[in-house]
Amino acid sequence: MPSQRHEVLLELFRARTSLAPELLRLVFQLPIPAEAKAEPTEGNLTQLVPTELNADLVLLLGRRPELVVVVEVQLHRDPDKAFRWPLYSAALRNRHRCPVVVLVVAPKANVARWARRPVDLGPRHHFEPLVLGPEQVPPIEREEEAARSPELAVLSAIAHALDPERGPKVAWAALQAIDDLDDNHRTIYYDLIQSSLGGDIRKELTRMAFGDNYQYQSKVVRQIIADAKKQGLLEGLQEGRQAGRQEGRKEGRKEGRQEGRQEGLAETLLRIFQRRGWAVSVERERQVRVASEEELGNWLDRAIDASALEQVFSPH
Repeated sequence: MPSQRHEVLLELFRARTSLAPELLRLVFQLPIPAEAKAEPTEGNLTQLVPTELNADLVLLLGRRPELVVVVEVQLHRDPDKAFRWPLYSAALRNRHRCPVVVLVVAPKANVARWARRPVDLGPRHHFEPLVLGPEQVPPIEREEEAARSPELAVLSAIAHALDPERGPKVAWAALQAIDDLDDNHRTIYYDLIQSSLGGDIRKELTRMAFGDNYQYQSKVVRQIIADAKKQGLLEGLQEGRQAGRQEGRKEGRKEGRQEGRQEGLAETLLRIFQRRGWAVSVERERQVRVASEEELGNWLDRAIDASALEQVFSPH
């Protein structure tokens, strides 16, 4: 029986039928027109072959159709698939009289390597599925790009979930992208992303959410904060900040004073933006909060005379 993780991954492709063609164009360079619509069809192949077979998802591209795409989510190695996948291709090619692509989505790198092995069908015949492994999924770090395709952003977050550098950025972009989805999809996608992340990246997301929570009351941010409270992460973060301030005062370290000045300048700059009625994105606020003291000073000088937010950051 398919696992919950299998079903949620498959739901990414069911909910957004354009995702599979988009990946075939982007990753595998297949000449699929951007306007080509994909319609789901019956995945049961029992009538075509003598044994009961069910593909995960079958999509028809075009009216005739011009191409059939079989989407298979593969979480583990399964020797039977070497016999099933060629059969899916042959049966659907016979039914729809057009080319067939078997797209295997393998979130684990070792499973992806296994799935890419050509299947020997006999002398001069072999079958190869198109396999989408984690290394082939593009890292989507910009929230604007993630918002255009939330399902692709979720897939990107899973593929790069253990990357210490990209992981937090990609996960954060995906979590923001799913905030406006219906409650059911937002919940299952959120759980899928969180279950894929390493502990350090989850802590980093908590810090990011905690920093934004006073102003940005999105459903996903509230969920991150609630989960962090259950796990004791939020209290640890608050205690750590308080301990850091106390230690800084006690020792009078230069780094502590500099950090305090930077935080003060950042808060002042953001307050100026607010008073002038300028909408500040999450990404722009994060840029302000991590900026150097020199950068903040320059932006404050420009903010006094600027007529628009962008003039503060790009004066020329």
